[in-house]
Amino acid sequence: MKRIAVLMLVLMLLVGGVLIVEAARSALSVQSVTRSALTAAYTQIPTDGYKFTNDGATILHLKNSSGSTKYITVTTPLTVDGLAVSDLTLTITSTSEVFLGPFPTTTYNQQSGSDKNMVYLNVDTTDASMTVAALTF
Repeated sequence: MKRIAVLMLVLMLLVGGVLIVEAARSALSVQSVTRSALTAAYTQIPTDGYKFTNDGATILHLKNSSGSTKYITVTTPLTVDGLAVSDLTLTITSTSEVFLGPFPTTTYNQQSGSDKNMVYLNVDTTDASMTVAALTF
């Protein structure tokens, strides 16, 4: 267990004899929706993915303005009875918008380390046509 924690902290992985260093995730700001209104700010999902603070009430608004389907993955670090819970993968068809969430903290939040209470979000390919806003109420 200690060995796994050390490997996660260093964020390094040895694959096929080649040392790969995982890129740092970008932080996605969570925006509050209030009675005084919110004009949400949308940002492109970077290649290395996003992380955002989650209190269990955060939702994502994802927009795909491209002509092709995109795949979003929200990672689940949870294990139950020694079995890993599968990541949540969502298909976003071309020129569509979806809302996703909320994300239960025990299932989706990182449970330790510098990213504790953060959720990880990945996209299969990046381009300016796939944008996201993280919202809370």
